[in-house]
Formats: sequence, C-alpha cells, structure tokens
Amino acid sequence: MMQFNPITKELFDEEGRLIKRLECQLNKQWDEFGHLHGTKNRLCTSCDSEIMETMFETSESLRSHLKSHPNACIHIHVGQKNIRLTHHVG
Repeated sequence: MMQFNPITKELFDEEGRLIKRLECQLNKQWDEFGHLHGTKNRLCTSCDSEIMETMFETSESLRSHLKSHPNACIHIHVGQKNIRLTHHVG
C-alpha cells in the first residue's frame, strides 16, 4: 500500500521510496476541475493540466506514468483504499 504524508504532501511507495511531492500552488478542490470525457481524470483550466486520479492506481503504474510525464499532476483522496496516511519523512 502506498503511503501519503499530508504534512509534507509526499507520496511514497510500499518500500518508503518517494514517488512524488504534490506541489500545486493553486490550492484547488477536486470538484473545481472539469471532467475529461471517457476518463476518470480531470482538467485544471487554470494551468491547462490533466490531473490523474490515483484511487485505483498502484505505485508501479504511477511510477510508469510519472517517468514519461514527470510534471504530471496527481490527486489523492484522504481515505482512498490504496493509500494510507503516514508521517514518514524521506
């Protein structure tokens, strides 16, 4: 299970290795983003970026996506079943 530190906004894999630090300065809510037809992802019209929904992703699938899209935006819901909250510091 992946681990998310809500204080540092860092997402780690099962081994404790950093996957991504969430760094959006816009501080928007998930409901503010537009839906992308045919996908679970959303679109930020402020920066024209696609936001990847992580609810059903694995650390491997996220790493693969971020390898080819290192500046990609991701969204984490507190309480989603594939992530547990932690105070882990990398």
